[in-house]
Amino acid sequence: MFLRFISTIILAPIAIAAIWFGRPYFDAMVLLMGVIALMEWVRVSRAGQGRLTTAGRWYWPVIGILYVGLCCMSLVYLRADATEGLGLVLAFFSIIWATDIGAYLVGRTLGGPKLAPAISPNKTWSGAIGGLLCAVIIGFVVARAMDLSYDSVTLIVAGAVISVMSQIGDLLESWWKRYFGVKDSGHIIPGHGGILDRIDGVLLASPVAVASHWLAHGGGLPWK
Repeated sequence: MFLRFISTIILAPIAIAAIWFGRPYFDAMVLLMGVIALMEWVRVSRAGQGRLTTAGRWYWPVIGILYVGLCCMSLVYLRADATEGLGLVLAFFSIIWATDIGAYLVGRTLGGPKLAPAISPNKTWSGAIGGLLCAVIIGFVVARAMDLSYDSVTLIVAGAVISVMSQIGDLLESWWKRYFGVKDSGHIIPGHGGILDRIDGVLLASPVAVASHWLAHGGGLPWK
């Protein structure tokens, strides 16, 4: 727990500074994160090669490239928005962090039925709902503080959807690690495990955040 706390104290300000100052710092952070995440994906996939078919030995790396690559492109796209990039990324990560913290605190306090005991035995339905509510509230507050151009209903719906997708991404990564028989994706962050262990919710939620932003602004072509 001590190593986990120290790692957070060191890394959190670096990540927030990169988000705040944007390019090229944010892009460099996302690129580094993506490269390490892909290396972990390949390492874990190789650890379970004995149980893979011939096809599985090539399509798992392809899935990793698409999964991690889409996440990285989504984050860069959000931050590159000329008028709202900073607010979008801050609101997005506030939703992800609030989901994790809220789920942990509410789940440990209330307990109750397990969410997916075969995949992640510590997660509960109370934690999932608590994380969702915290995410909607914190995301709404941050979005309003950053003066994002969304109406209240859109902010609430987008926050809820991103939070749910973050929790699904967390469960998917837990399932993936169990499938390949590993506990952590890596050991690069003391007390936290690997990069994939830290961004499991971000991976699935970031493309959804891009889609939400796109739809909220008329659904035009995203490159225009």
